[in-house]
Amino acid sequence: MEQKTTTFPKNLEMGMKVTAVCMAREVGKYIVTSVGLTTATLEVEHDPDSRSIIANKEVGENGLVTIIDGGVPIQATDYFVKPNA
Repeated sequence: MEQKTTTFPKNLEMGMKVTAVCMAREVGKYIVTSVGLTTATLEVEHDPDSRSIIANKEVGENGLVTIIDGGVPIQATDYFVKPNA
């Protein structure tokens, strides 16, 4: 039986969706609205008037996204991008 390997994108790209998770609960959904040389801008999905989040463009192991500025005001919140199909 062939074992399926999960792979994640190496960098955030326009239109990608990012999910904020705290204590195994989803606490926010974001969409990548712009990408620069080293950072990406995320906005709350379905709420363009909300405050933007600045994240590192590079995606870490297991789809972890590193937030530089902004985000959910809850401690112990992690941000993840979905794996490649």
